[in-house]
Amino acid sequence: MKNDTVASARTTTLLNSLSVLWRPSIVVAVLSVALVGVVAVTKGYGLIDFVHLGTIWANHDPAGTWGYDGQFYYQIAHSPLHAGQYMDNAPFRYQHIFYPLVVGVLSLGQVALIPFMLLLVNILSVVLSVELLARLLAKAGFSPWFALALGLYFGQGTGILFDTAEPFTYFLVMLGVWLFVEKNRYWPAALMLGLATLSRGSLTTHSSASSAPLRCHRVTTSRLMAADWRPGRSRSSRIFAARRLMQSAGCRSIRAQLSLKI
Repeated sequence: MKNDTVASARTTTLLNSLSVLWRPSIVVAVLSVALVGVVAVTKGYGLIDFVHLGTIWANHDPAGTWGYDGQFYYQIAHSPLHAGQYMDNAPFRYQHIFYPLVVGVLSLGQVALIPFMLLLVNILSVVLSVELLARLLAKAGFSPWFALALGLYFGQGTGILFDTAEPFTYFLVMLGVWLFVEKNRYWPAALMLGLATLSRGSLTTHSSASSAPLRCHRVTTSRLMAADWRPGRSRSSRIFAARRLMQSAGCRSIRAQLSLKI
């Protein structure tokens, strides 16, 4: 009898462990690593090949290859103060400096580690972005598996394979949204979005679209439920009061206000 109880407890523990591992971020992590592995094997890539260095810029060879944007992040991570001579448009490239600076710091001054860190930072960025979004979705009452849309978006895979800043920027945006929606930490959230503009500024416009629905949903399920709805109040007066609460919480979307059901 005792042995049966112990076996049952072990089985329950194992199932609980498996349920923790079976989550969107883990699925995305496995698929991201598999993607890199498949490309490395089928194309014979080493770590430096994911940088896509172009000899036109790296070797100043007019008849050479063009490469891709990841090479400019590599050059900044390698030598932030002297990378301009290896770029097509240095003033523009230096506007996206945060991602290569993070990679450079994590590489600990070891040039050989830079290609590896470019890949690692992007893969971790995609995984953590999905984890944050999954938690926000679950807290708002939605399936966390919808977060796969962010992790399996083809732009994320392209960013990983070409060492570009998009995955890292999405992570900063998601971290800012999470701090704003979940923790009410407005200044840290603003800092994350500000750093995102120094990584890939055009992507930060996603932040307002991402945070507004979750913010408004939390208001409708918490603040509105806690409001004092006195008996006898008309439906129109209750809707008016609810809209005022939503506006005070920053939910100024007309669609969100009109879709409110009292």
